[in-house]
Amino acid sequence: MISTINYPFLNKVLSAYTEFDENLKSSDDLYTFYKTNVTYDQEKKQKYEDISLKLLRNLRIFADNRYDRSQVPEYCTYFYHWLYLKTKDYNDVNFLISVIFNDFQTKRLHNKINICPHDLYNKQKDIFKSKNLVKLSYFRFNYENIAGILKEKKYPNYCQCQKYLEECVNTYKTMKDSHCSNSQKQHNEELCSELTQFNVHYSYLTSDLTIKEKIPNINTGKREVELLDCPSEEEISKLRSGVAPSSDAAASGVKTLPTALGTIAGATSVLALLYKFTPAGTFLHARMGEGGGRINKSDYADDVNKSVLGGGGHSYDNSYNIGYETM
Repeated sequence: MISTINYPFLNKVLSAYTEFDENLKSSDDLYTFYKTNVTYDQEKKQKYEDISLKLLRNLRIFADNRYDRSQVPEYCTYFYHWLYLKTKDYNDVNFLISVIFNDFQTKRLHNKINICPHDLYNKQKDIFKSKNLVKLSYFRFNYENIAGILKEKKYPNYCQCQKYLEECVNTYKTMKDSHCSNSQKQHNEELCSELTQFNVHYSYLTSDLTIKEKIPNINTGKREVELLDCPSEEEISKLRSGVAPSSDAAASGVKTLPTALGTIAGATSVLALLYKFTPAGTFLHARMGEGGGRINKSDYADDVNKSVLGGGGHSYDNSYNIGYETM
């Protein structure tokens, strides 16, 4: 099991990712299926055997109805992101991936529809190329948990939720203004659709009067009530530069941060640094070093933590222009 993390949905995200990246058992019949039924260049098949077998196994997970119908959009997104991160550094693997999707559907499912189809993956890849859009896209799957945390300041994740919302709103505002005007929408359909989804689900938070005044306005980025109980940008900047906050208030603010690795889905390197400087962070590092957790057994989980959950990145993407920012 993954080490205990205070964000409920962070456990869910990392659990999905590490499951998607687990090795197949040697007795799995997908080895034979891959060898005899996936029609492609043998040299390339051998080169990408590990990725290909895991892809087949993950397609089987969905075909076996592991997830409820209501969970499918969420877990297909996690699955697609897993596949993107596994293949993004290889220029010659994309056609093989499309062949595997097709051969699994025609020869394993006997032409029943793939629950997570390849064409949808191709569309969502544009989102995965930007860390901040990934972060924003995960909000719609986790907004109910976020709402529960925001209602009570006593939760250790309260400040990280607030920071996460700031970053998501900043990304939303920047992308909407620069890429989703009436004249630009047709050229950025997937991006603008993602922003619309964020707006819809963010409205669920703002419709709750106990939360609305505490969180950033989606149009202005400002709060109705000043946030006093969390580290300021100045304190975060000091942590980034390695200078400890000098005031008691700063120290108090830092102590409110959670024991989670990185932050909620898509947290930036700033929050990873905040985590690093807390005593709780030392404890979690020690726990993870014991070798009993699945995070230690998956290089992919480390990749997720670095590139998505806690990796360094820009505060938001100004370089998104169909070419996007690479992860």
